[in-house]
Amino acid sequence: MTAYDATHGFSDQYIVEIEVFHKVVKEAGLTVVPQYFSKFPNSDLATVSINLLAKADG
Repeated sequence: MTAYDATHGFSDQYIVEIEVFHKVVKEAGLTVVPQYFSKFPNSDLATVSINLLAKADG
């Protein structure tokens, strides 16, 4: 885990919880397309997520 955190820190990639990321996406006027969302591992301990973002309706 330390190497993962260090690699992202040195490359200016910021690690945030999935729920926090989705909240910020919504605040930016976007939405996550649910059928293209995935997380690895597929549990509450996920450290990687894949998201397709789209312009929010309305």
